[in-house]
Amino acid sequence: MKDTEKQLAKSSSSRPKAAWKVIALKECAALWLGGRALLILLMFGIFLSITTYLLASNGELSLIPPKEAVFMLLKNSLSVGVVMSLVLGADSISSERERGSLEALLLTPASRRQIVLGKFLAIISPWFAMLAVSAVYMYMLAGDMQLFLTSIILTGLIGTTLVMLTGGFGLLASIRAKSNRSSLAISIATFLLFALPTLFAGTAQTGAVGKLIKKLDPFEASLHFLEKVIVNNRGIVEMSSFLTSPIVLTVGVLIALFFVFGPRLNLFGVWERKNNSRKGLSVGVFILVFSLAFLAGSSVHAQFSPSSQLVIDSNLRYKDTKTGDKINFKTTVTNMSATPSKPLIIAMNIVNLSSGDPVDPEDWSPKRTQDAGTLAPGEIAEQSWTINTILQGNYLVYLAVIPSPGKSDTDSLPVSSPAVHLLVRGQARLNPKGVLPVVVGVPAVLAFLLVAIKMRIRVSPK
Repeated sequence: MKDTEKQLAKSSSSRPKAAWKVIALKECAALWLGGRALLILLMFGIFLSITTYLLASNGELSLIPPKEAVFMLLKNSLSVGVVMSLVLGADSISSERERGSLEALLLTPASRRQIVLGKFLAIISPWFAMLAVSAVYMYMLAGDMQLFLTSIILTGLIGTTLVMLTGGFGLLASIRAKSNRSSLAISIATFLLFALPTLFAGTAQTGAVGKLIKKLDPFEASLHFLEKVIVNNRGIVEMSSFLTSPIVLTVGVLIALFFVFGPRLNLFGVWERKNNSRKGLSVGVFILVFSLAFLAGSSVHAQFSPSSQLVIDSNLRYKDTKTGDKINFKTTVTNMSATPSKPLIIAMNIVNLSSGDPVDPEDWSPKRTQDAGTLAPGEIAEQSWTINTILQGNYLVYLAVIPSPGKSDTDSLPVSSPAVHLLVRGQARLNPKGVLPVVVGVPAVLAFLLVAIKMRIRVSPK
């Protein structure tokens, strides 16, 4: 008898610890069985279907390389997921406060932190369904298993981090705001403020301030990381510094949510009008900092002096290729003088001969510069290079060997190699008839699930 009483006491004492599961299931049921999440997922699937079919059927879009197409798709997926979690988070507490149902929730045995945790899990749950839907389209666009796995894993990890950040922030706003309208306005205004740098022109993102903002803004930093790793073949470790901002801000928001403001959840909210001036000052500071990106830039004035007798040559002169191909070639640097050379650096540059934007070499090659060291008289150094053809067009690739100036007040004259002529032709990758079953089937399945749930709710006894 005593053992039974002890077990009952233990189970009853542990029951409140599982309250977050009950709340999460209840919120997920309201979100999914109520049809809101499935409706969002259906609209998302239709959007991805239209995008994928255009990439397959449009003559110009079908020439986009697989990496560019996959990045376009994952960028759209991240954008929709972030906005969705932000809106759901901003609506979670303040809507119950306005309906008058928050008081009954606060009177349950669940702690404030458990209430917040349950709602938070329900808020981010649609993202994983969106990721699964995105995986179907990514697989079609990638055409390569390695590209698909890299893209879906990185999208899952970074997307989940951003969704936790925005969903947690929206939930914070919902906890602290007195009305649903206020929490939505605060959340959306903050999101637009952080999304502003993604709209800057490329020239506004150069210079010290522009690069700093690109690293500090979690959305811009995440997209920059994904683009460089997936499209431009940069290393994950090399670009890992751009993940600092999303991770740090996400951890900060979660700490504030579960350890500072979540346990203080109440019926009223505490953002009063007297704080408007402080919030306005913060917004003004953010706008000022972001605006400085337009003024950021740097210039270098060079004075050249003759260099030693150096000769650089390559084993490739012309290549007729297609978008998405990889080109490997080698260069040699020879010291023709009677004295040892200065320490040498070899740098790659690519010129677009067609009409269009200038080419950024780091987008085309994972290695743009190499050190050749000091060459003895007559010594030859060999370098290997790789170019990934991203866009169609007519290009010249040349490499320059740059001797170290040796003194702070002098410079040296670079020596250029013969140019490598690249003719990059576009290639259609997708068949409109081949993608048609998927672009029609996925929305059809989602629509069927939505209708089935609605019908089940309608015929179920009250």
